[in-house]
Amino acid sequence: MKRAVGWCMTEECPDYAKGVFLINASQFKCTKCNSQTHVVGEVAQILNDSKMFREVRVEFNYDPLALRYRDVAIVRNEDEDLPKDANVLTVFSPLIKTDKRALRVAESYLAQMSLTPATKGDDVPHIRETLLNFDKPMNEVKRELEELHYRLYYSQTSKLPKS
Repeated sequence: MKRAVGWCMTEECPDYAKGVFLINASQFKCTKCNSQTHVVGEVAQILNDSKMFREVRVEFNYDPLALRYRDVAIVRNEDEDLPKDANVLTVFSPLIKTDKRALRVAESYLAQMSLTPATKGDDVPHIRETLLNFDKPMNEVKRELEELHYRLYYSQTSKLPKS
């Protein structure tokens, strides 16, 4: 699903420069003045082809009048064992307005990229959180832990699972 924000750029319009959330839309007409709008979608860029990620940057607080992002949030893994060519993911999101939200999103992406690395392209990687409930019966907890082990192990190696 592609997410975006559209802004009416007609100065006489009552909705001038007010953002409208869009899903799977590359064009949008203002509902008040019926004019074309400026649409900016969420996109991501990956620096290189390494499987390990060192840093996630989230550019946010988009200014539709200046046509640029005002702020950047950066979350970095300072682990010395990471290779020097570890990846950097940059997410451009017109949906995020605050630094607190941008940092939480960056942190989530960095954690997710360690589990299921993305491939190069403009698509924003999907975040899939893993929740473990230790109040479940022990056999279900063990099964969930085995699934997590499987995901962690095979995301960091090139080994194929046994069939």
